[in-house]
Amino acid sequence: MDIKHVIKRIRNNISKSDEKECNTKELKMNNYIFWSHLINAYTCKWDNDNAFQLHHKLKDEHFYLNSQLKMRNKLAGDVLDENMLILMKSFQIFLGTQVQL
Repeated sequence: MDIKHVIKRIRNNISKSDEKECNTKELKMNNYIFWSHLINAYTCKWDNDNAFQLHHKLKDEHFYLNSQLKMRNKLAGDVLDENMLILMKSFQIFLGTQVQL
């Protein structure tokens, strides 16, 4: 598989993860990263109110996937790029948590 399909596959597996249920579809870096973490960082009002949004490419179609959107490599790349990592770290600081990504 080429890298675009691998990234899409990782995104699709993370999108099936759930904090409340024990399953094998989660990403673990230092801690577990669930799909709800990504959605919370995206939907939180603090970044939408900034004049310079940390991740300006993201739209609802990146997170609220249907069978057609799950096949789009570009959407998966946008969700798992370095800008999303910056958004997640900034959101973590905003929340005041001590969890390391």
